[in-house]
Amino acid sequence: MTLFALLKGNATFKDIFAWMIFNKDNEILKTIFEKEKVSIPSRTTLHTLLYKY
Repeated sequence: MTLFALLKGNATFKDIFAWMIFNKDNEILKTIFEKEKVSIPSRTTLHTLLYKY
């Protein structure tokens, strides 16, 4: 989802997280990820994952 958020122009951790929350129930993303429910990491976890790597 981070990649999709970046492609949509969201560049900050706050914007990426907000985009994820807004789109977590998006049927297209559920189909892409082959999931019934898309799980979103907490904002601090997302920051840690993206900052470290």
